[in-house]
Amino acid sequence: LSGREKAEAICQRFGPRGFDYIGTSFADLHVWRRAGEALVVAPSPGLVRMVQRVATVTQIFQPADQKRLARVLATARLYQWVKNFLVFVPLILAHDVSQFSLWFKAGISFVSFCLCASAGYAVNDLFDLDSDRAHPVKRDRPLAAAQISIRVVGLLVLLFAATGVGLGAVFLPLRFTELLMLYLAGTALYSAYLKRLVLVDVFALAGLYTLRILAGGAAVSVAISRWLAAFSMFFFLSLAFAKRFSELHTANLNHRGANLDRGYLATDLSFLQSVGAASGYLAVLVMAFYVDSPEVRRLYSHPQWLWLVCPLLLYWISRLWLFAQRGAVSEDPLVFALKDKMSYLVALCLLAVICLAL
Repeated sequence: LSGREKAEAICQRFGPRGFDYIGTSFADLHVWRRAGEALVVAPSPGLVRMVQRVATVTQIFQPADQKRLARVLATARLYQWVKNFLVFVPLILAHDVSQFSLWFKAGISFVSFCLCASAGYAVNDLFDLDSDRAHPVKRDRPLAAAQISIRVVGLLVLLFAATGVGLGAVFLPLRFTELLMLYLAGTALYSAYLKRLVLVDVFALAGLYTLRILAGGAAVSVAISRWLAAFSMFFFLSLAFAKRFSELHTANLNHRGANLDRGYLATDLSFLQSVGAASGYLAVLVMAFYVDSPEVRRLYSHPQWLWLVCPLLLYWISRLWLFAQRGAVSEDPLVFALKDKMSYLVALCLLAVICLAL
């Protein structure tokens, strides 16, 4: 029996909604529709959606290999790879975007940084194991939840780091590999020690952001201008302060009163907010000076359009800090931006302004 015939036979014996049913395929939808609760084994995403429309799904059983893959991907923090698009910034700002070879090199640098970043996050999980288990959100990470072993995480660190550095060493200039190794060393030092030093931690975070831009320039042999370096320093410092502010704000909401493993106290909130917002506004000031510089007139046919970049950035930075104060930034400005529709709109406006300036 299958499909409607199976559903009729079961209902005749137990009655509608008088049974729970475990199934594996679309043919079982007729039975799930008349069951009290639905349990699904090894489903496709489409099957899960269909079952949820016709029944109350109480449990989904995934094969062991799929669970392991999901835990590995969670440890790798794939959503954090968005940060590594910074390696494309030097190539785009140099306006030398017509050569496929340069895009290939930039793409390799992106993959290398993604792999090494995942290695860094895995190392961070190893160092933060105890504190993550006491955290209301981070305790669900695979290592903290004992869903993956320390040995496996250690192997992932070696695999990610070796593959990332190997790609850079084979396809890209030596300078890129040197900066990538510096990034790996910096992330390890940050996880082991620097993040526990007040203020040093935020400067280290800002430096790791900026390293991505420097490495992207090295990958395509493009020199980083003093304007981009200055803007990056202040902008990423603001994001780093926002991260610490949000962490401390969350600690206060959970009545912990301090973020002691980071060295900050509840009374530091106002300081973090004022310095972080000021850093963001200084980044916009650097942008304003850049728009009025001779370099812009050489690169853009209509540089006056670039003045619109300043109010767009001012709006986004102000909005970030406003929502951080409200507790709506989930301890990471990147996660906030990825879920924020207005951030996407601002990004589209910035892209439009740059196109008009060209």
